[in-house]
Amino acid sequence: MRRVLDRSGIYIRVVDVPSWEPNGNHVFNIGGTIVTLDQDLQNALKSARDDAKGRAGAVTVDEPKAQITYLLSSIRYIILGQVDSTGCLSYTAPMAFMDGSSPQSSDATLSLLQALSLALPPAPCTPVHALPLEIQDRILEYVTEGPVEAARLGCLLGLGSPFLWQRRVD
Repeated sequence: MRRVLDRSGIYIRVVDVPSWEPNGNHVFNIGGTIVTLDQDLQNALKSARDDAKGRAGAVTVDEPKAQITYLLSSIRYIILGQVDSTGCLSYTAPMAFMDGSSPQSSDATLSLLQALSLALPPAPCTPVHALPLEIQDRILEYVTEGPVEAARLGCLLGLGSPFLWQRRVD
């Protein structure tokens, strides 16, 4: 990139800014949540309905854990939806999210966080989780190389005591 120096400082010309293409796919998965993005909320709703019809039969009454959650967003508004066993999409009323003139809605933010928390897999539960924290820490020390890797593995598995990210003075 060429930099231009003038009285105001260093600037990058507009023609020197790298170009990028926006995401062409407006429907994507985050774990078990299907996110639909569109500037027009009605188009996002139509995309979600079409996707839900294609998934008819994927959710059964016997398997309540297999529910499909939709997060529809147009940046200004968000909608949460769920698909039943017939492929019918039921959804909430649009909630104002970021309209540009008022602060973010706490209800919309909470709904967004709830929808994305459903996308995360459940924490593993093994016999090691029943052991005291000190023993879990020892196990993590032996199976990893260094305290940062032990902390990373502990975070992934939900094991051990919290890593304080402080330098130990020997």
